[in-house]
Amino acid sequence: KYIFYEEIGRGGSGKVFKAYDRHLQCLVAVKRFRAEDRISEKELSMLKELRHPVFPAVLDFMEDREYKYLVMEYIEGRDLEDYIRENAAVDQEQAVEWALELAEVLTELHERKCPVVYRDMKPANIMIDEKNHVRLVDFGTALLRYQEGDEACAGGTWGYAAPEQFVKGGGSMVDERSDVYGLGTTLFHMLTGCDPSKPPFFMLPVRFYDRKLSAGLERIIRKATEREKEKR
Repeated sequence: KYIFYEEIGRGGSGKVFKAYDRHLQCLVAVKRFRAEDRISEKELSMLKELRHPVFPAVLDFMEDREYKYLVMEYIEGRDLEDYIRENAAVDQEQAVEWALELAEVLTELHERKCPVVYRDMKPANIMIDEKNHVRLVDFGTALLRYQEGDEACAGGTWGYAAPEQFVKGGGSMVDERSDVYGLGTTLFHMLTGCDPSKPPFFMLPVRFYDRKLSAGLERIIRKATEREKEKR
């Protein structure tokens, strides 16, 4: 049913391939997991519930002896990480526009009857579609706000994720403010071109990199990325 073309992404929860659906005659994105991996079922359930234009639509789910496959809408465009790499940084006005769209996405997740904490906000998980709008992909790390246990806190990307996401046994510490931190680090990366997940692993005020950047944005990023979530 599917012709696999190329690998277009990978992470802790699986690999993503660009494929062609011979029945529907269209491109799709197929996320492949190991058969024993339970993350695929959680991601499938979450995406089916969300059903929002910003999130990729689920089209199919299959499994064999070795793998499980989550088939999703293929989003034409490129990810934000590639955009930053090609342009050195994102123009301030454009960065603010995309950050506001991402804030609306997080609001959509956080204000659901059963809130979702995304936990892995970073440029590699943000697609810029053909209309120049953001689309959020990869829900393998997301969790329900009131999920309990160690599994709930173990997730995210070092440099982008909030400090409480790496506290052993601190699942209850992770909440909506953890996503605020991820949005702050992502905005920092957009404006400066510096990846906080790579050496030297820290963020200086954005106007250290470019004095023309807004002092207001600098304050916003500093507040969003406070180590203590009560201060965000």
